[in-house]
Amino acid sequence: MEDTSRPDYFHYFQNTEPSKWSLVDFLTWRSEILRFLDRSKEHSVFKFFLHELTTDANITKAKRAQELLNNWNEIKFSPEVENFWNDNRTQNLLRQELQNVKAQNELKTLQIENEDLSYVLDRSKELNLHASMIGNRRKLMLEKIRDEQLQTKCVSGKVLRNASKRSQEEYSLDDDSEKGTKKNPKPCLESIYFTALRNDDDGSESNTELIDIDQGKAKIREIDAFYILMMIVFNF
Repeated sequence: MEDTSRPDYFHYFQNTEPSKWSLVDFLTWRSEILRFLDRSKEHSVFKFFLHELTTDANITKAKRAQELLNNWNEIKFSPEVENFWNDNRTQNLLRQELQNVKAQNELKTLQIENEDLSYVLDRSKELNLHASMIGNRRKLMLEKIRDEQLQTKCVSGKVLRNASKRSQEEYSLDDDSEKGTKKNPKPCLESIYFTALRNDDDGSESNTELIDIDQGKAKIREIDAFYILMMIVFNF
């Protein structure tokens, strides 16, 4: 908000030599303080202070103020004043354009930041969804593996039970077969072997003790041959 108090405006007339007073100079001084000036207002303020200065104790100031008032209509429409306001208007337009560009850049920056934020949020949602899908897929795979393991255990248990059942049935059949053939049992190979051994020894312990080493070896070979013959005859 611009300051329109008397001391602020009067500062120009106090610090500027009367010979240099002019509407253009006053407007230039004001433009250094404010960016945007109102033509009608600035002209009215300048003229108001000229009227006050006409009664100033300083004759030089009073004389210069009266001189400017006498030529006021020519001064306010002079080429210098018109050029000032044209330049001021151009500068104001440039300033306004710069402000618009700055505002647009700030808006674009905000839009880019919002787009970046939206992208990050969308990407985060996609990653969360992807992670959820992977988690669900992993869960399904683990459940499938667990079900397959349980199914394998069930099948293995069933196979083992069936095998055990068949084994028991075969054992029962073998029992029945042994009972049916009890009257005609297969000859015992070990029994035949030791019977032959006793027959060869004639039941004499003293004779066995007197057999020398060579005779013992020969006896063992004969017994081994007899054992093999029995295996062939009885199909062991």
